[in-house]
Amino acid sequence: MPRRPRPPHPYPGPLDPEPEGYRLRSPLPRLAWRYRSELAPLYLALVLVVAGMLLHAWWPGWWQIIAAVAVAAAMIVGDLGHRIGLDRPIERAYAAAMTAAGGLWLAAATHLGPLRRPLLVVLLVGMLAGGVPWWTHRRRHAKVRVVRAMTTWAEDAAAADLDGAHLQHVDVTPDGQQWTARLLLPKGKTLADALARVPKLESALGLRPRAIRVEEDPTLARRVILRVVTRDPHIRPLPMPELVGRPTITRPVLVAVYETGEPLRVNLLRKHALFGGATGSGKSTLLNAFLATLAPAPDVLLWGIDFAGGTALIPWQECFGRIATTPADARVVLEDACAVIEIRNRWLVHHGRDTWQPTPDAPALVLPVDELADLVEQLPEAATSLDSIARLGRKTAVTLLVATQRSTQDALGGGALRAQLTVRVCLRVTEPADGELILGRGKAKQGYRPDLLDAPGKLLVWDPPDHTRPVPAKAYTLDRPRIRQLVNAADQPVPELDADSAAALAERDAPEQPPPEHGIAPEGRTTPAHPKLPAAPDEAATMVEDADDGNPLAALLAALQAAGDRGAKVAELAHIVGRAKTWVYERLQELARQGQVERAGHGRWRLIPDPDRHDPGAPNDHGE
Repeated sequence: MPRRPRPPHPYPGPLDPEPEGYRLRSPLPRLAWRYRSELAPLYLALVLVVAGMLLHAWWPGWWQIIAAVAVAAAMIVGDLGHRIGLDRPIERAYAAAMTAAGGLWLAAATHLGPLRRPLLVVLLVGMLAGGVPWWTHRRRHAKVRVVRAMTTWAEDAAAADLDGAHLQHVDVTPDGQQWTARLLLPKGKTLADALARVPKLESALGLRPRAIRVEEDPTLARRVILRVVTRDPHIRPLPMPELVGRPTITRPVLVAVYETGEPLRVNLLRKHALFGGATGSGKSTLLNAFLATLAPAPDVLLWGIDFAGGTALIPWQECFGRIATTPADARVVLEDACAVIEIRNRWLVHHGRDTWQPTPDAPALVLPVDELADLVEQLPEAATSLDSIARLGRKTAVTLLVATQRSTQDALGGGALRAQLTVRVCLRVTEPADGELILGRGKAKQGYRPDLLDAPGKLLVWDPPDHTRPVPAKAYTLDRPRIRQLVNAADQPVPELDADSAAALAERDAPEQPPPEHGIAPEGRTTPAHPKLPAAPDEAATMVEDADDGNPLAALLAALQAAGDRGAKVAELAHIVGRAKTWVYERLQELARQGQVERAGHGRWRLIPDPDRHDPGAPNDHGE
């Protein structure tokens, strides 16, 4: 005999859809749940009263234990509250005060009874006093808005043509200004469909323009990561924080901060970087952020190219070995950089090494190029040199840091050069195609839209495998006083090239020596071409006193003493002494090891002050 069908339930179950026209008979439970955040102080007071009644009835002698636990809990909350989302000191202080006050009142209620009039008055006053900060807290308001937006998600998704899309794993930041969720799209929908409906979804949720970010979920094609930024955290400029530890290129360089609050650090060792954007997009700001770490680093030598008169690099000029402002200077810088790569490659092969390890004595060579388009336009052969540096400079720690305003194929020096610039940073541009030329083809379909960046300094970065998410960031800002502070804080002079590279460049640039008469050296020559240095500083000082045209080492020391604290460059000393740059550089290196000379910065050398040393032309103690 078939069973009789059961009658339908008069009320829906907890997971059943609510029938049309069905409403609770009383709106109070619904309102109490909807406004549970605003009524939290009242709910807490009621919980304390009920708990006080139970404890007073069953364990009235426990009031001392409850008071001790309340004080201990308040101290723990005040000290470790940051682990539960209370990242601000004022919030931890408020939570600790409320914990101590509530626990002590509960201890008194356990001992005396919660319904005594003095205790009820104290509870009412405490609820109002503690409720005012709670009701006026902006972060609480933001979280409430997020929760209520999620309760109406089905209607909002339908209004944005995303019917059937479901939110999964919703995560709200502690400040309530951002929330992230995995959005499961209907079958047949992909990331491209979600990106196309972002403006409609912003309108349906009542958000500001450009408040929604959509990223692909690598685990499922029909699921995307939806991130809502209700309030832009990058409205104001972000000052560069104090850098921790010694600056070096061997660690990622801090340049910006994501809108999620995570720092953006870029690894430049054995990589080349390209960053571009429209006029006023903040390229100088980003360049300063890079130089904040690279300029004072003892293992980085900077050679800059700036055809705007050096205006972008002038604040850092004391930390640069060279700054080229004309096509002729730029040609020399690029040729020398290519020569350094060749010399270092030979050194690596000879010593059986794979890569060049930057040190203060053998620094990495970084070439910031401000406005690549002007360089290629005024010096067409620069494209060949840049391409060679980009292809061969990785192993030898020679890095290009290229900036451009005109995002065209010709301005970028051709596709071969652009392919080698693996670190791509794009600031605001006017057209989506300009952003794809910098970041790479197809990036707009992945959510990279630099044309929607709305403030100078905002950027998107593509640097696989470290940075592959279309999350906007903002570059840190450095004003002139802060730049001057960083430059003055550099405790070492500008690094010099490694000995092999410097000697090879000096030998290449040295003028050819005339051959001896009859083409051969005279017989019986006993004086070496490179005189042996004295073993002691006192002997060298004596040679300064006896300097004459027949002693090039004494002439070298005399020239250094005449240069004073400012020092002299190798080329100047070679001209004075009448020797090749290679000879002068080798003698300076040996004198430096003996503690007689030191580097004065900008490629200059000077004598180390010695109270016993005096001018070669001054009379001695015997009046001679």
